[in-house]
Amino acid sequence: HVFGSGVLFLFWAVQFTLMTVTYGIGAPTGLFVPSLAVGAAFGQLVANMMDHIARWAQLASGVDHHTYAVIGAAACLGGTTRMTVSITVLVMETTGSLELLVP
Repeated sequence: HVFGSGVLFLFWAVQFTLMTVTYGIGAPTGLFVPSLAVGAAFGQLVANMMDHIARWAQLASGVDHHTYAVIGAAACLGGTTRMTVSITVLVMETTGSLELLVP
């Protein structure tokens, strides 16, 4: 199921704001799951944009929204933890999408 861009943007904005607030306070809060959610939402936003561009250019729309969500989640988690390669490999192995690692 593909969510609309407005709902995804609202979810992304709220999650990103709450993630930023919880990162700044002194309480021991986690960033692992919120950064995955923020990255997945942004990845699906990019997939929606690419899908609209493909339709506008009258190209065959073969955009896989789930792939963009997994890549976005891995990218956001890697940027948040500053361990890009190991976190990216961890997320790709967890999802079983090893074809996304090797070009």
